[in-house]
Amino acid sequence: MVTRRGFLALLGAAGTTGLAAVAGVTLLPGEAAPTGDPVIRYGTENCARCRMAISDARFAAAWREPTGKETHFDDIGCMVMLQGERNPAAGTRFWVHDYLTEAWLDAPGASYAISESIRTPMSYGVAASATPEGARQIVQESAQAKVARWEALAGSLVDRG
Repeated sequence: MVTRRGFLALLGAAGTTGLAAVAGVTLLPGEAAPTGDPVIRYGTENCARCRMAISDARFAAAWREPTGKETHFDDIGCMVMLQGERNPAAGTRFWVHDYLTEAWLDAPGASYAISESIRTPMSYGVAASATPEGARQIVQESAQAKVARWEALAGSLVDRG
């Protein structure tokens, strides 16, 4: 039969072991920042800027800071606007989804179709493509659209208000 004192000693030891295991998982020396594509939990995670649920992969975007911290967005426009507001650390990587295939793309290397007729979660009207040809294909499906590169994207969104 276990006494009260023995039970409390076992409970304390189990708690200490559990705490050490959790700390060990998060504080391993020499641990590298995550690599690979961002991981978004669609339908359960909210956009870092507008707080809307992230549910449509075609428009989802993310950045990862050098520390490994990821920030997720429901609309490419939300990411671009928050980037201008927060100015993330040097070395931060940016991703967008290809509108046609939903594959992750390196945001600075992508091409963008911009049109008010592209229905995005926050109405920024931006869709990404891996190639300029893919962006032109999206533009052909949308009225008054234009193709832009990453460097011009923020200016195009500010112009739209």
